[in-house]
Amino acid sequence: MKTLSTIFLMLTAVAGFAASQAGNDYPVAFPKNQERTYSERVLNSVGLGENKATVSDKSKVYCDMTRRSLVAKAGETVLPTLGFSTDWMHSYVYIDKNRNGQFDVSEPDGRGGLSEDNDLVAFSALKRADGNYYNSAGQQVHLSTLPPPAFTIPSSMEPGYYMMRYKVDWDSCDPAGRVDEAESIIKNGGAIVDVRLRIYDNEEVHISTVTNGGVVRIFDGRLADGVTWTIGKELPLIVTPDLGNRLKRLTVRHGNLSVDSIVNHVAQYADETIDISTVQDGLVTLEGSLLDGDILITAEFETDPEGGVTQAYKLIFNDEFNQPDGSQPDPKKWRTSTRYGSTWNRWISDRSEVAFIRDGALVCRAIPNPDTSTDNVPMITGAKETRDKFSFTYGKVEVRLKTTNHRGNFPAAWMMPQPPCDGWPKAGEIDIFESIDTENKAYHTVHTHWTWTLGNKNNPQSSFSEWMDVENWHVYGLIWEKDLLIWTVDCREVGRYAKSSDKNALNNGQWPFTAPFYLILNQSVGNGSWAANADTEFTYETLFDYIRVYQKKKIVSGIENFEADDVAQSSNDGRIYDLLGRKMSENDTLQKGIYISNGRKFVVK
Repeated sequence: MKTLSTIFLMLTAVAGFAASQAGNDYPVAFPKNQERTYSERVLNSVGLGENKATVSDKSKVYCDMTRRSLVAKAGETVLPTLGFSTDWMHSYVYIDKNRNGQFDVSEPDGRGGLSEDNDLVAFSALKRADGNYYNSAGQQVHLSTLPPPAFTIPSSMEPGYYMMRYKVDWDSCDPAGRVDEAESIIKNGGAIVDVRLRIYDNEEVHISTVTNGGVVRIFDGRLADGVTWTIGKELPLIVTPDLGNRLKRLTVRHGNLSVDSIVNHVAQYADETIDISTVQDGLVTLEGSLLDGDILITAEFETDPEGGVTQAYKLIFNDEFNQPDGSQPDPKKWRTSTRYGSTWNRWISDRSEVAFIRDGALVCRAIPNPDTSTDNVPMITGAKETRDKFSFTYGKVEVRLKTTNHRGNFPAAWMMPQPPCDGWPKAGEIDIFESIDTENKAYHTVHTHWTWTLGNKNNPQSSFSEWMDVENWHVYGLIWEKDLLIWTVDCREVGRYAKSSDKNALNNGQWPFTAPFYLILNQSVGNGSWAANADTEFTYETLFDYIRVYQKKKIVSGIENFEADDVAQSSNDGRIYDLLGRKMSENDTLQKGIYISNGRKFVVK
């Protein structure tokens, strides 16, 4: 671990560095400070496969995002993604393959085919000579279509950084943007975003940290300094100040840290200052676009004028679903939900075909029933829950998932009260994520006696939604405080539901969220009441990459303690946890120290 004075010297040595392109490299056909004129069309993110970069300035038509990088291997087939607020546009992707400061584009062939030396690498639609629209895979498409098809990175591309451009436009492969009066990129609400592309041959990146007055840890409690991570994979951190301190500044230097700052017109590393308002009680997630190479995290702390006790999140439960392909999720954490008569659980099955591990994710499916002779339902669906195995009260939940849009689709990540409890809806329900049909919309809702039985859904507002590309990976979160629920998407708040101060509302069940809740992940299908009737010939699929639960712990004189009411907050599964929230194995020999079981501390001397 370097000292803070050392890193200041390093930063001074490269004070003139900037990640954005210089001079007239990579031009656009309009002023780069051009404001957006179409409020309903917004480019929120760009991505490559599972790697994503959130657009930092959505107010402009052009956004320089070259401080961020997407990653790929030479010869790899990759799928570009765009988080755009509507499908009514076309998209284009470019790579400066010979790194000459320009995107050299030649017209596609009659059906959209692209040569390997063309810097235009993918597009969703162009009108060709026969009057029809084709994409870069040579497929005829509708008049408007946004998602571009996959393309293959040329195997001849050497490891290193390249400039990459994403463009939302109308029927134009010009990388600078279409500006004729009839179909201007500005008038149509298009956008251009420049990022860097890192072609890599080694997927390992090394993390180092510089701190003064606190520590930086990986989400699972390990000190971040010296940890090896996977390139392009988001990095959840817990930043904890020493007693009497608070976080002042958090910066990240990322990329190829051992070379000159600019090579072949492209920055080799970049500095990013993290908005500390996004660091929620020490918890912050670095996007995969910051993990394009080795990473140096600098956490600067200052004296907290309020002093005294600090609170920070600690991991108390997680599943990364990294078991072997085809296996079942950990039975110590999960059980199959029970079939009853509700829409979501009417066809639940414990068959392995509807819930299993694949490529480091839990796959939940709804499939045509392969054996109606023993189970007379048209489909069977997958649902896993932690009931009787893990439950908690107050904390933060994050679940990374994506689903497949189709008529009747009805997946969810949600929470229900751990029995014994009142019946539904008196005991409450918290929906972290739901989506239906082909809407490309994420829903976040609470159900209670107050909202459901008495109909007070807007006193206060109890359900929130936003347009999302739900077929791509996103992190859906819930922050559960004693008097407040906050929903987040990719660390951005999207809604909140507060405990009422009105005694009548409280007496009528407005806030039942004071008891332990358990987790549910499932793929269900609709019955026409909200989601459409199921397509019983289709295979529905939702992937859950991970789920993590954190709770706030007090830090007093360097010792991390549970809250006073942690008997209710912590898991009642009988297992033993250390003070970092890590579950001890049944075969572990407990060393001297303080441990927690069923919400109570005990000491091993």
